[in-house]
Amino acid sequence: MANAGSPRADASRFDIDRVLLFSIFGVLILTLSLGVYLLWTGFFSPAVPRTAEERVIANLQSVVAGSPKITSSRVDLIEAYLSVGELDKAQATIDAVSGTRPAAIVLEQARLEHARGDDAKADLTAKQAFDAEVARQVAEAKKYAEKGISMSPELQDRTVVLGAVMLRGSIAAAKKDYAGAFAMYDKAVKIAPTDSGALTSRGMAALESDKAAQAKADFDKALSLDPQNAVAVNGLARIAKAGAK
Repeated sequence: MANAGSPRADASRFDIDRVLLFSIFGVLILTLSLGVYLLWTGFFSPAVPRTAEERVIANLQSVVAGSPKITSSRVDLIEAYLSVGELDKAQATIDAVSGTRPAAIVLEQARLEHARGDDAKADLTAKQAFDAEVARQVAEAKKYAEKGISMSPELQDRTVVLGAVMLRGSIAAAKKDYAGAFAMYDKAVKIAPTDSGALTSRGMAALESDKAAQAKADFDKALSLDPQNAVAVNGLARIAKAGAK
């Protein structure tokens, strides 16, 4: 046995110390590597947006926070929330509007109710949005008329009125109320005659109501506006298949 202080004992202690030193050094390297990895992946910052949808929402949140009275930005944020299923956040964004809600916000409330499965309420709210927007546009046209300015209907924003009747049409179609859906989509086409989505929607409602000629006319016009419209192509294929029987 080596005596304490002997060269053999000193060498043994040196070997043990070296092993411990290398072990500690290895642990430090692993810890630092793990820390760098976690920082790189954003583990310690879960609120940092990672997906494209999260980045869009974060940007819109900043815009709305900076200019809370800009309706269009708020609408975009609500729709972004709806697209990812964040219904409570969409509702909170709507509820943050003080006073009388603009028709565009009322329409988003209808879309939220539709997303929650309350179609009866969504249909009523969509009608309220439509009526409110029509009233606003009439009042605006009257104000310009008092100044001797004739406001062309083409210059008025049709986004809300079109969106409202399209939503009501889809609610009716989901209930297989194709007559009601056709009536809403017909109104949509009158609001926006060159909107291929409105045309194909009316065409599908007509097809489900056994109005093949009307459906074909709508699908043909939709394809003339949008040659890649898959709904119109499929609709025409259904008509052709039914005629071949």
